[in-house]
Amino acid sequence: MPALIGSVAFAPDSVVLVHEKGSAQVGHAVNAMQLRSVKQFEVDPDERIMGQTREAVRDAIRNWLQQGHDVIVNATGGSAAMIMGAALGATDMFEEAESGCVSVVALELTATDTDGIPQLRSLFPGENTRDLEASAKQNLENLSVELVAKAHGQTVGNGNQPSEALRAFARACLQSPQAEAELWTCLKTRPKLSGKLSEVNANLWLKPFQLNGSLQSAAIDGGLLQTCEGGVCISRPADGNADQKRGGIARNAKLLTGAWVELALFQYAVKQQFRDIQWSTDERGANTEHDLLALKGATLVVGSAKRSIQGQRIYAHLHELRAQANRLGGRKSIALLAIANLCGGDREVHELKRVAALVGVQIIGPDELRAAF
Repeated sequence: MPALIGSVAFAPDSVVLVHEKGSAQVGHAVNAMQLRSVKQFEVDPDERIMGQTREAVRDAIRNWLQQGHDVIVNATGGSAAMIMGAALGATDMFEEAESGCVSVVALELTATDTDGIPQLRSLFPGENTRDLEASAKQNLENLSVELVAKAHGQTVGNGNQPSEALRAFARACLQSPQAEAELWTCLKTRPKLSGKLSEVNANLWLKPFQLNGSLQSAAIDGGLLQTCEGGVCISRPADGNADQKRGGIARNAKLLTGAWVELALFQYAVKQQFRDIQWSTDERGANTEHDLLALKGATLVVGSAKRSIQGQRIYAHLHELRAQANRLGGRKSIALLAIANLCGGDREVHELKRVAALVGVQIIGPDELRAAF
C-alpha cells in the first residue's frame, strides 16, 4: 500500500506492481490510485518469493529500458525477502542500463516525523533520484482523503467546511468554560438527540432559556441561537419541510451541547496546516467514531472530538478510534482525540494520556485547542 500511494506522488508513466498472491486490498488500491498502465505480478508467499520477485523486477526493468525510460524500483511495504529480490533484480540490470537510470528507493515515515511526508531512502541511488524527493512533494496535491481511503478499500462521504462564525462560537466556549458549563447544564435535561427528532421533542428544544455575555453573542452570530421572548432559543431553519427543520434544530442543539469541540478540532487542523480537511464526514452506510478527516503530507489524519472525559467509555473510544484510523489510512495514519475539558484529578488525566500513547492516539487538550485560534 505505501508503495502505491508513493507512486501517486512520483507521477510515473507506468507501474509494475509485484505483490503476494491473495493480497485482498491490491484491487482496491490499484483502482483508487488511477495510475496509468498498471501491470501486476503475483508471487508465491513461500520460499520462492525472492526468486520470483527478482525475476519480475528484472523483466520489468528490461522492458522499460528498451522503451527508453528511467526506472525507479520502490521497495516500500515489501517483506524482507521481496525487498531483497527487488534489489537483486535491479542489480542484474545495472550493466545493461545506461549510467544512473535505474534506482532502488524506499519511503520511510520516521518516529520523529513532523510533516507527514515520508523520507526518500535511496538503497541504490541513480542519477534520476537527484530531484525525486522534491518532485514527489510537489505532486502531493494529487493525494486526497478520498483517494487514501479508497486505497485501503474504504469509501468516505463528503465532508463540510464550518463557517468562520461557527468556529468563533467554539473559540468563545473555550475562552469562557464556566459559561459553556452553565449552557450545557441548562440544556442537558432536554430530550436526547439520537435518531430523528420528533415534533414534540423539537418543541421542547425550542423552549427559551437564559444565556448572557460573549457566548450568547457568538451563538447568535453563528446561527445557533436567536433572541425570543423569555431570553434566547435555538434557531429553527426558515426553509425546508418539517423533517428538514427538525434536523436543523437537532444540528444546532448538538453544537450547543458539546459538538462545538469538533469545530475547535477543525481549527486545530487548519493551524497545523493539514490539507483536504473534512469536518463531520462519515463512511457511507456505517456508524463511525471520527468527526474529522485530513491529510498531513501523505498521511491520513483521523480526528474525534469530546467535550470531556466520559468515564471508562473513553478508553474504549481510544481503541475504536485507532482501529478506524488503521482501517482508513493504514498503520501509519494519525489518530487525534480532542478533549475540551480534561476534568478529573491529575492521576485520571495522566492515566488517560498514558493509555492513549500506548494505543497510538494523540490527545489534544484545551490549551492546544485554544492556541489554534
